[in-house]
Amino acid sequence: MSVVIKSLAEHVYDGFHTREEVGGDDLHILLPQINSLLKELKKLSGSPDSSPAPELIASDVYNVILQEGSFVAAAIDEADPENPRLVGMASIFVYSKFMRRTGLIDDVVVDEAHQRRGLASKLTEELIEYARKSGVAVIELTSNPKRVGARALYLKLGFVKKETDTFQLKLS
Repeated sequence: MSVVIKSLAEHVYDGFHTREEVGGDDLHILLPQINSLLKELKKLSGSPDSSPAPELIASDVYNVILQEGSFVAAAIDEADPENPRLVGMASIFVYSKFMRRTGLIDDVVVDEAHQRRGLASKLTEELIEYARKSGVAVIELTSNPKRVGARALYLKLGFVKKETDTFQLKLS
């Protein structure tokens, strides 16, 4: 398998030093791939919400990958070195509370054609390692009960199901 796990920011900025130096095509090539993965995630979640996954634009991706405490792990298929393809991604956001530093894992998704190859595990392990290096005391995540495979993966990696109710207030 020619898939490597790396930081999405490093992949986008490979060889560049600042956001302003990045050529316009670098991220724009990835945008359709990122949007495709987000559609896959929406489909896998089994959400009764029939609205389509939002279409991200370059500034949305820049805001996430450049945000302090944000880390996005990317699974890049390099079978064709001239045309590397994003086939999976996962993100963690690290923030401080009064009592501890916390990591929140979100958007773990692998392209349907690349599933069942251990990529979700590798992506999540990369996030866990980032959290360790960042001094995180606890990592939290949510997973739709319909995502049986994802939930089994999280349990295998040592996550424990919390007995709590999650509340949400949609602002937009």
